[in-house]
This record gives sequence, structure tokens and C-alpha cells, in this order.
Amino acid sequence: MTSHRLFLNSKFRLEIIAGVLLVAVSVLLMYLGANHILDTKVYYSHDEAMAYFNALGTTGTENYKLIALLDLFVYIPAYTWLLLLFAKRFLPEKYWMLVLIPTVFDILETSVIYLFLSGYLSNFPVWTGYVTSIKWISGAVIVLAIGANLFKRNPRSD
Repeated sequence: MTSHRLFLNSKFRLEIIAGVLLVAVSVLLMYLGANHILDTKVYYSHDEAMAYFNALGTTGTENYKLIALLDLFVYIPAYTWLLLLFAKRFLPEKYWMLVLIPTVFDILETSVIYLFLSGYLSNFPVWTGYVTSIKWISGAVIVLAIGANLFKRNPRSD
């Protein structure tokens, strides 16, 4: 397939759009300080989370809530879309939906943090750090599986 025909291929365009959206939102999130939030840790204890939240202050709390909303409504859908596109091209069909495992745990983690910071939860759940670990581990397994299959066989053409 020539590069011109590849660019016109709708699947390739979807991957480009998802990738650009993911990079753009990543830059915005980093600008807002998302590289220092709990979501970026592989694990955190309840005590670490509470110490972190107590140190945020009013401005930090509002900023974290904005980051959480961007994460929930833009970043998570963008990376899920991109992972699903790649899974459909490079993984057997029976494994495609496994991409949703890190997504579900990321949504759960971010929602709990947002609800706690917004005052809808009076206590921060002790299990949230474990949810974060499952998110990262399952996400790494998916990315490694896609990467391994990327080099093992040709992408699916359908």
C-alpha cells in the first residue's frame, strides 16, 4: 500500500487522530501538573494519599479536580480508543476487550479521587492504591502484548 493510500485508509486516520488527541491532552495535563498526581504512581498507601491531599490546599485541590475531569472525559477515552485500534490490528479478536481492564480501573480510581476532593465522599477508600496498581499492571500487559504481536505478525487488514 502506498503512503498516499495508507493516509486515506480510515483506520490509519483514526489512529493518527487518537494519537494526536492523546499527545495534546498529555501536554495540557503536564502543564497543569498532572505528572505529580497520585494517578501517576504505581501504588500509594492510604496514608500517602491523605498526606498528599492535605498538602494540596484550595488551589491544588481545584487544579487536581480539573485534571481529574480532563482525565475522565478526554484522556482516558483517547488512550482507550488508541489501544482498541491497535488491539484490533495486532491481537487476536478474543483479546480485544482486555484493553478495557485498565480503562475500568483508571475510571474507578480517578472518579474516587474526584468525588473525595469534591466532598462527595467523606472518607478516602483504603483500596484506591490497589486499584491504581491494577490499572498500571494491566495496562503494561496490554501494551506489551500489542508490542510483541506488532513484531510477530502483520497487522489485521480488516
